Amino acid sequence: MSPYAFLTPLGSWFVNKAANTAKVAGLDWLYQTTINHHNLIGLRFFLVGTEKKLFDAGQILANQRFKEAYSGVPAYHNHITKVVYNSITIFNDIPQTSKANYIKIQEHDCDTHFNGKYPLHAKADTSTGTSDKPTSWIRSQKELKTVKNSLILAAKIQFGNRRLNYINAFALGPWATGLTTQEIMRTKGTVFASGADKEKIYDRLLSIYEYEQYQLDLSITELAKHYCMIGLHKENIKDILNNV
Repeated sequence: MSPYAFLTPLGSWFVNKAANTAKVAGLDWLYQTTINHHNLIGLRFFLVGTEKKLFDAGQILANQRFKEAYSGVPAYHNHITKVVYNSITIFNDIPQTSKANYIKIQEHDCDTHFNGKYPLHAKADTSTGTSDKPTSWIRSQKELKTVKNSLILAAKIQFGNRRLNYINAFALGPWATGLTTQEIMRTKGTVFASGADKEKIYDRLLSIYEYEQYQLDLSITELAKHYCMIGLHKENIKDILNNV
């Protein structure tokens, strides 16, 4: 028999709600904690379990965010009301949003934020406006921090401690992705803002290659000074390093 079998339906509802709230809070804490360092990633599997359970946990968080947005974001509340909220019983029932059906139709952009107000500390961007009037995007300080930590973590997992060269080929100026990427990734490497210019991208790639080759030659020259006595010469050392 369930330990909650004696509870009234209302009591069961409160128990389930409390359990779900605690689970969501725990999952949110786990995500925000583990994106700060790659050594903490294992905590996700240790505390949550298999990859499938991680996926399920993601849906639990998404469901909670959906409910929060429906309750607190005026534009989203209106968007969901069009398809009747009570008909949404599973995750896949949640209707998708797009720039056309959600962003562009708003009379006041602030309605897409909680309580119809912009975050107190935020960054304002716009889209490029290539297809229409530029669209405004407001990112809170918390969101930018989460995106920054996620990107740095991904780079750390993929490339280790290497200092990286980023070529930012997104649209620049005041536009969202370009400047946000620029600000975030410069803490992890060198960022070159080329924009969508093929000549600049090619020239930068060539410059990076020439710089790396020059540094390699300098290192080899120094190594050769120490190891020439045992028969290793510059070309031998270069071959060894290129095969590592």
